[in-house]
Amino acid sequence: GYAYSVRSFTDPGGCQVGELWMVAGLAHSWPGGTSVPEDRYNNDTRAPDGAQAAWEFFRRHRLSDTGTTTCDGQRKPATGRGV
Repeated sequence: GYAYSVRSFTDPGGCQVGELWMVAGLAHSWPGGTSVPEDRYNNDTRAPDGAQAAWEFFRRHRLSDTGTTTCDGQRKPATGRGV
């Protein structure tokens, strides 16, 4: 497969808020793609699986938790405007 690196981004409190995946040598396409030959833009399966990487990130960082949890998942009081 392709060599790749993953860079994490954190907020001022040290909580991860994003990831940047850089895949060396991969053309502009969805990484991991499909094995369907007709899909010429997304068929390089030598790259890491982009769908799996996205799923793992969003599984760890649910939108419903935004602003209401700390990095380690312990609940903390919500701040800001009420609903």
